[in-house]
Amino acid sequence: MWSTPDWDWAAAMNDVDIDDETVHALQNLLHPGVPVDRQRRIDPPRRGRVD
Repeated sequence: MWSTPDWDWAAAMNDVDIDDETVHALQNLLHPGVPVDRQRRIDPPRRGRVD
């Protein structure tokens, strides 16, 4: 999930992880040129972060 000056955003997928590169590409598609104010990753329940 992340925030821009005007919106709060979130993305999720079932049974796969979204890597940082994919998140940045999605952000550029959804709000090109708009800075991200804050961002955090929410790990799947009972699975933890997958690196």
